[in-house]
Amino acid sequence: MKSVRVGLQNFMMSNIQLSILFVWYHFGNQLFWY
Repeated sequence: MKSVRVGLQNFMMSNIQLSILFVWYHFGNQLFWY
């Protein structure tokens, strides 16, 4: 159970990083086009 919890935590962390990267990339594109 503990390992599953840690795995889920790691997945969430990487997901947050991906989300931030995607938003940053999208925002950068908006600034670039405008």
